[in-house]
Amino acid sequence: MRASGAPSSVTVIGAGIAGCLLANNLARRGKKVTVMDAKEGPGQGASGNSQGALYVKLGVNYSTETALALSSLLFSQAFYRPLARQLWFPTGVLQLAYDDKEQRRQVRFLENNVYPPEVVHAVSATQARALTGTELACGGLWFPASGWLKPAELCRHLLKHPNITTVWGHRVSRLSRQDGRWQVITDHPTLDSDHVVLCGGHETPALLPEPGYRMKAIRGQITQFSSAQLKPPRAVICGQRYLNPASDGFCLAGATFDLKDTTPAVTNHSHTENLTELEGMIADLWQQERPALEDLTGRVGFRCATHDYQPIAGELTDTRGNAMGITVFTGLGSKGLTLAPLLAEWLADCLSDQPEALPSELRSRVRPERCRLATG
Repeated sequence: MRASGAPSSVTVIGAGIAGCLLANNLARRGKKVTVMDAKEGPGQGASGNSQGALYVKLGVNYSTETALALSSLLFSQAFYRPLARQLWFPTGVLQLAYDDKEQRRQVRFLENNVYPPEVVHAVSATQARALTGTELACGGLWFPASGWLKPAELCRHLLKHPNITTVWGHRVSRLSRQDGRWQVITDHPTLDSDHVVLCGGHETPALLPEPGYRMKAIRGQITQFSSAQLKPPRAVICGQRYLNPASDGFCLAGATFDLKDTTPAVTNHSHTENLTELEGMIADLWQQERPALEDLTGRVGFRCATHDYQPIAGELTDTRGNAMGITVFTGLGSKGLTLAPLLAEWLADCLSDQPEALPSELRSRVRPERCRLATG
């Protein structure tokens, strides 16, 4: 994808991990960037959790989907490395072979692929227990260079650049094209910009100039424990749920995957789901007994997913194939921390007229046109 000319000013709508990474990337290239969000600061939506794991699920058979996941994983590990022990904690990630189906999938994965052990390798139950310091009944796939981040703090860190201006607390109602520039119309100020990037997660479809893009919101509730309530692992453990190591006296676990639930509030039902799945993964989880639901805290976020559960990144075109001056960067699902750094790098390449970081087969995998419903 090549943007419709390299814009001198860019407005990014949405200050989650995607918007903040792209804004930072453009600002470091000398672009003047305005970041807008209806919330009162960055990282308030789906990127607002205190902890987030860096992981992907690599396919049994190598494909463009797997290539994108692997490339994103390796790029993000390198991107976050300078933030180690501040915002990035490379503890390793264990993907458990938590049931017969997943165990068979991992066996086929290992039979069909040869990855360097520093990327991923199999570990036994004994090795998994030693790596995580947790009582586990099975082994799995160990990603030694992965770990976890502080997403909300990362978003704030990324926006600390003199080329970035922020506008908080104003919801964008619509976009209007005038004299070759975009008018970004909100409930108070109106901004104009050469180019607009929509990074609003599940709220993005409401701002698209044309309807018919296949995106959906998926509710996810996390549960936060005091580290005195359970036995914290030394590394991230992923199965039907994930559990992070302790940070600031707490451990975060989750998240539910609620396709038909639009409840924005934290519910005991979702807490119970998270606890039950964790107990199925880890035999000796609690310090004493399962905590009472009223002693737990949590948070609800809404992931944005596309019809094929792959990200959407690129400049929109009209029905005649003409560039519109609007880029969409969303649909990251639960893998935003992993997918966003590479895609932000590539989109910044496009918006600054520089060589593109993605090969053509991966560009086609994320193009917006694939999500457009056929008409006529």
